[in-house]
Amino acid sequence: MSATFTVPAATAQAAAPFLPATAGGGRRVPSTLSSTIPSPASDAAYEAAHETHRRFRHGVYSVQCPTCHVPAGERCSLRRAVHAARREAYWIARPGTTLVPLLVAGP
Repeated sequence: MSATFTVPAATAQAAAPFLPATAGGGRRVPSTLSSTIPSPASDAAYEAAHETHRRFRHGVYSVQCPTCHVPAGERCSLRRAVHAARREAYWIARPGTTLVPLLVAGP
C-alpha cells in the first residue's frame, strides 16, 4: 500500500514537475520507503537492485556508457547514479514491443 503526502509547491515543482497540483497549491508525491524512512535497509535494497541489474545486464546496464566509457554490465563512475546519456542510449537501443502483437499486427 502506497501512502501519499502533500509537499509545498516550490519543493514539489523542483522534485516532480509532471505531477498535477492539488487544490492547496501543493503537489501530491507518492511516498517511498527511502523518502519516508531513510535507513541502512533501504540503502542496501537500492544497492542490491542496482547490482542485480548490473550483473544480469538489465535496463541501462545492457548498453555501454558514452559518458564514462564503461562497457555494458559495469557501473558508471558516478556513485549511486547512472549517466543520462547511458539512459538515453538504452531507450534508443531498446526494441519496440507491443503488449498484444496479434491484435495490432496488420493483415
